[in-house]
Amino acid sequence: LKEFFKMEGLTYDVLLTEAKKIHDITKTINEAEELEAEENEKVSTTFPHGIGIPNGITYVTTLPFAQNMNSIFELIQPKKKKKTGIQFCKNLNGLASIGKIDSLIGRNEEIEKIERVFARRKCNNVILVGKSGVGKSCIVEGLAKLIQENEAPISLLNKTIYQLRVNEIISGTSMRGMVEERVSKVFSSLKEQKNCVLFIDDAHNVISDRKNDENNIVSSIQENLANNDIQLIMATTVSGYRSIMNASPDLKRRFQRIDVEPLSAEETINLLKQTRGVYEEFHGAIYSDDIIEKCVKLSERYITDVQLPSSAIAIMDETGALKKLKNTELKELRDAMTEYKNLSKEKDKLITQDKIDESTELGKRIDELKAKITELTSNRTLSIEERLITEDDLNKAV
Repeated sequence: LKEFFKMEGLTYDVLLTEAKKIHDITKTINEAEELEAEENEKVSTTFPHGIGIPNGITYVTTLPFAQNMNSIFELIQPKKKKKTGIQFCKNLNGLASIGKIDSLIGRNEEIEKIERVFARRKCNNVILVGKSGVGKSCIVEGLAKLIQENEAPISLLNKTIYQLRVNEIISGTSMRGMVEERVSKVFSSLKEQKNCVLFIDDAHNVISDRKNDENNIVSSIQENLANNDIQLIMATTVSGYRSIMNASPDLKRRFQRIDVEPLSAEETINLLKQTRGVYEEFHGAIYSDDIIEKCVKLSERYITDVQLPSSAIAIMDETGALKKLKNTELKELRDAMTEYKNLSKEKDKLITQDKIDESTELGKRIDELKAKITELTSNRTLSIEERLITEDDLNKAV
């Protein structure tokens, strides 16, 4: 409990002080002997929101019926519901509907191949194989956006794509078989919903030929694909593909391999030109055609461990971030907001200590900072010259 309040910027004494003010704990303790209860009976109260405590969290006061006159507060979190299978996934269609997924540009050949595979009666699951950064996961995310916009191929039009949260599946599994149990729950939940596609990114992390691997889910995959109740898309590297197929040769009969090649420099330039509007809006910067072309050239020269287009997009994004942080007024705004937050916490502490005069003086400075923040966020618009990304900005990002 002390650690919790330390993170919230409060002290244990503040908790006790506020608790006594709000709930009159002292009166409760004085009347405790009149209660017909056993020693250390627990009386539960929910604190209202307003003293830095999340609303709805229940605290239990252990009242000292013997000689212990110290109030002990135990933080009781609401009981967590057991996760259903669907909670180990994220709905890509849902993310696309709220604008969290970018549109897919290009990759028409790969989309057509996926359409043909999904239209089959047998061997109708897809495994995307390619080097890191070629855009395997972007293809699947873009496919979900196409479905949401009713522009997907016919064999995918009524599908909902869920991505397996691999880290959550593995997290907290201390005993052998727990990962497979969770994966089986995922399949059961998706089968109930029908017309679902499960996407497993970096599938080699959970399906491999390594012996005694507690996180291996190959048997669960085989079992649940036997009746064709659900279709899968997996993404992996070339070496990862070999590991997966060595784990179970039976998977070759159920998955169709689709190779995803890196985009050429010319294709990447066209891609960046079509997507630059998103980055310009996010960073408040302007990318010229010349800068975009140099992003691609520099990524080919200096970033060799990641393929196009991811390497070029990384440079483009990094340059925009540096441009945004370089602006002096943005730095001034960030400093003002940090000071405002710290002084607000200090003022709350002074109030709890009944130091009214000091808290009033601090309040004047807080009001000045609030006015400054409002001015900086509403009245200033950067010129085109200030927003335009230069070659120097690009070189610094690289």
